[in-house]
Amino acid sequence: MREMLAIKHLAVLRSDPHTRGWSKLVLHGHGLHNLRSHLEYHGPMEGFDRRYRWSDEIVAEIPHTRQFFSHFRPFDHLRRIRLQWLEPGGYLEPHVDEYPDRRVTINMAVNNPDGCLMRFGDTVVPFEAGTMFMIDATQEHSVYNHSDQARAHLVVDGR
Repeated sequence: MREMLAIKHLAVLRSDPHTRGWSKLVLHGHGLHNLRSHLEYHGPMEGFDRRYRWSDEIVAEIPHTRQFFSHFRPFDHLRRIRLQWLEPGGYLEPHVDEYPDRRVTINMAVNNPDGCLMRFGDTVVPFEAGTMFMIDATQEHSVYNHSDQARAHLVVDGR
């Protein structure tokens, strides 16, 4: 959590009518603020680095996270690791993620304050700090933070 707090200020706040207080950044992927899959970018990608790697801007700030992922290999090919924050009172309304290059992700709770709920329909995912679940985000889901603390999760994509 200390490492995630040290880089929180770099997270990009998502602004759309279906979310509030949700921000994220890329720890491992195509760059700190290249939040989407490379397949979702359109047009010529001159200068776009499609290699998956640790984001240079923060690599020195996250040594324990990098060490953890050098041993924990949930996929044969690690793609993106995104840090996602949900502020107190924040939410992601029910939605379906549509990604052409993946079906499931691993969602890891760095913390999960009491009152912060991820739902798939009527089912609440029983997150606690340090737990992780394989999530099929192509199924309708929502997240609401009814606590007084920010929620931090890592979302891990791979092949």
